[in-house]
Amino acid sequence: MAAHQTILSSPTHVSSAPAAMAATLNFDANSTLRNAGLRSPVPHSESKQLPAMFIEADKNQRSSEDSWEASEHAELEVPVLDLEVLNSGPDKLGQRQELVKAMAKACQKWGFFQVLNHGVDQALIDRCEVEAHRMFALPLEVKERVHRPPGTSFGYGANTWVNQKVLHWAESFHMQLHPTSNIHEMAAKLFAEGDPNQFSSAVEAYMTAVEGLAHRLLELLTEGLGLEPRHFSQYLEKERMISMRFNFYPPCPEPSLAIGLRAHTDPHLLTILHQDSVAGLQVQIHDKWVTVKPRPDCFVVNIGDLFQVLSNTMYKSVLHRAFVNSSSQRLSLACFLNPPLNATVATPPELITPEWPQIYRPFTWLEYLKNAYLYHPITGADRHERFFLTMGIQQLPSARRPPSDLAAMLASSGSLTNAVLISAFLRGSKLPDMFVEVEDDRADVCTESLELLDIPVIDLSKLSTGEEADRQTVVHAMAEACEKWGFLQVSNHGVDLRLIERCEAQAHRLFELPLEAKERAHRAPGEKFGYGANTWVDQTVRHWAESFSLQLHPYSNIAEYASTLFESDYEDFSETLEEYMGAVEKLARQLTELLAEGLGLLPTRLNHYFEDATMTSMRLNLYPPCPQPELAIGLRAHTDPHLLTILHQDNVVGLQVQINEQWITVKPRPECFVVNVGDLLQILSNKRYKSVLHRAIVNGTSKRLSMACFLNPPLSATIVAPDELITPQRPRIYRAFTFQDFLSNAYTHHPKGAERPEQYHLAQA
Repeated sequence: MAAHQTILSSPTHVSSAPAAMAATLNFDANSTLRNAGLRSPVPHSESKQLPAMFIEADKNQRSSEDSWEASEHAELEVPVLDLEVLNSGPDKLGQRQELVKAMAKACQKWGFFQVLNHGVDQALIDRCEVEAHRMFALPLEVKERVHRPPGTSFGYGANTWVNQKVLHWAESFHMQLHPTSNIHEMAAKLFAEGDPNQFSSAVEAYMTAVEGLAHRLLELLTEGLGLEPRHFSQYLEKERMISMRFNFYPPCPEPSLAIGLRAHTDPHLLTILHQDSVAGLQVQIHDKWVTVKPRPDCFVVNIGDLFQVLSNTMYKSVLHRAFVNSSSQRLSLACFLNPPLNATVATPPELITPEWPQIYRPFTWLEYLKNAYLYHPITGADRHERFFLTMGIQQLPSARRPPSDLAAMLASSGSLTNAVLISAFLRGSKLPDMFVEVEDDRADVCTESLELLDIPVIDLSKLSTGEEADRQTVVHAMAEACEKWGFLQVSNHGVDLRLIERCEAQAHRLFELPLEAKERAHRAPGEKFGYGANTWVDQTVRHWAESFSLQLHPYSNIAEYASTLFESDYEDFSETLEEYMGAVEKLARQLTELLAEGLGLLPTRLNHYFEDATMTSMRLNLYPPCPQPELAIGLRAHTDPHLLTILHQDNVVGLQVQINEQWITVKPRPECFVVNVGDLLQILSNKRYKSVLHRAIVNGTSKRLSMACFLNPPLSATIVAPDELITPQRPRIYRAFTFQDFLSNAYTHHPKGAERPEQYHLAQA
């Protein structure tokens, strides 16, 4: 264990965290330590108390009440299948058929089985385990050479999902063999002072052997569906995707409070796992967690989401998790088998009958992969349901059916897509469950009785008088508003009101299109632009809204979307929106100079953020009347991860700003623009200007339209407060970073966003 006791007993290893906090294990998943924790091992200290950042919610903790040990329930032991019969020759054909049936039965009931006499040399398995232990025993600063940044697939770090605030009690290392191996490259960085080939050759030989086993299993599983053994072989041929993850679970001081890996299904074709002799893997059967007995002479095989789809749900992709213990470390090696990115995943016609109709529409593996991690892993069924076809739903076994309101929506609207989720329930008397917010996120207001308050309204016509006193009046008013509110409104802003009205008319024209027309430009999960829903990574409840996002700079996609949406006169749409966004961008440059001056800087001090490769985008938001507005939200509380946001709203109430923990409703003024400070400007101002929480509420009678323009610097721009703002009384608060770095983290935390600036705090501030 000595090699592992370096993380927090030597706080200097946590370079981005305050040393005192690290030394006392005073962890908070929402603190500046979170980012370091994402790519650092768990703290192997002598502390008997579990740090708060690893304490799971009660529902995710391991409980003896929801678990069964296989030794106590023999009928609940994951089947162990002997593959020796495959080496017995043609005279054992009957035994082969028995094996095929047993494997199919295991996949239908469990989704899991173990294989014995699998043909992978035990000495090779032992070599790979030795190399895995050798890698995890490296000093942290060495492992950090190949750390896995948030949002990327390969390297060293923590298995942390997009909606996860509590960390897994585990370390992991993820590599790829096909289509392009990155094992040599990472080995060279990890073992630069030794022999990297010892590591890479063992790992590649192991993965190649497991891939060979996967081909054999795939044929047996395919045969178990009544198909020709090689029917699915194309999924593991050219451009296939084969990867492996080493998982290391150290002893945990309070294992009942932590989890090694949360409950999830695998979004793959097949997973082939080798675990050592320490118990840790559990599979959910009949709402109980069954511990899989460790057998180092076996591989554990489980069905992934893709195989469930290919089998038309005959085979099950089931929830599983990893728990930890207080006395023994545990190692597992998980290989993931996937088709090429462009492969079409579709149920074969042979598996579709009147009694068992086709349940999923065809899709590509790339399309599925974009969806795979945007939902809470414990509800991995969401991934499947996005690809349901109408006809198969009612015939599904009850355990695999979607919620009733979702099924009703699918029955009338076809396949479940982003646009359907937003559009299908816009009429009705009862709010569907998928839109009912938890109480903490509800608006708790009735728009008919709201007291409307004006955030500061600043008249920009004073800038045209030529009087310095008038200019300074505007400058000081803007600075005061940004320091107190983070929001202001501007009148006489120079953008032609007729242009605004034209843009609003085009926005309404878009939202009034038939659903199938809007779906031609639908925004796939993980993508920034197109038509769909404003849905965040940790969000299981939907916003009551439709939206459409477009970009003007660094390149415009407006004409492309317009030609996709409109069969005729698409130029009216694209030309109007481009003219509007160009005018708003010009206003943004003017406002930035005034805001810079309000900080005591030269007016042009921040202008370089609006030069080459500036990123300017717009989102059109439509909030339809809601049957139960007190239960829903149009847009959850959040801060904007931008420099500036310039919003135009119509005359319907909806925007709220949080001041002193109270929600203030912004009085609609169609002749004004609403301007708010984004996270980047808060950082550039050294926290003098505030990026504050805001949200959109809905009502039961009137639809509401807003148009939000987001102004951002180039991706390569360095975000750092100017030296002129740094004094002994107000030291530098945030470290320098690029906008690209910030953007890669922007949506991996709760959208309330306070974590985003805080993760760039400097220790002394």
